[in-house]
Amino acid sequence: FDGSEITYTGLDRPTQVAPRGEPTLSGQAASWTAQTDAGNALVVTLTVEECSDGMSDRTYPLSAEVVIAGETLHGCAASTAWLNSVDETGQPRQG
Repeated sequence: FDGSEITYTGLDRPTQVAPRGEPTLSGQAASWTAQTDAGNALVVTLTVEECSDGMSDRTYPLSAEVVIAGETLHGCAASTAWLNSVDETGQPRQG
């Protein structure tokens, strides 16, 4: 998420950009639905719940689901401000 845009990118995947509209709220989840500049449907859902990426000891404050062009991806999420305020384990930085 960057301002009014959602940017989707990944290894061996073309970058796609979509407008970031207002989310649909449901309980502890927020979902954004858009169409990318490549013409693919994109749905991003962030849910407030602890999430471990399985590759590190860090625990994130949000789980994420991205559905794009019929593929569903699951992972963890956090704001840039949160990432800058914690160490590699997700604990607040000292000092």
